[in-house]
Amino acid sequence: MLAVTRAVRTWREHIFALSELGFIKVAAAGNREIAHILLLNPLSVCATLHQNTKEVPKEWWTAFVCRASEIGAQLPSQTNSGDD
Repeated sequence: MLAVTRAVRTWREHIFALSELGFIKVAAAGNREIAHILLLNPLSVCATLHQNTKEVPKEWWTAFVCRASEIGAQLPSQTNSGDD
């Protein structure tokens, strides 16, 4: 039973981390703290994180933009060119 409790705790921690970063929205229902999860567009979330914070390493952002281009994903327009 300990492994199940640990797994649930880890899952909850991951859900709340994704929520804090803006990748998902969590809604409660009744006595359940996590009843509904809305998945947001990860391209938009990453672009917002890059634009509004300095927490996204330049190497990661460059690789992300390169991969998005390779698969034909359209990144949301930004105020800068994306290469601070």
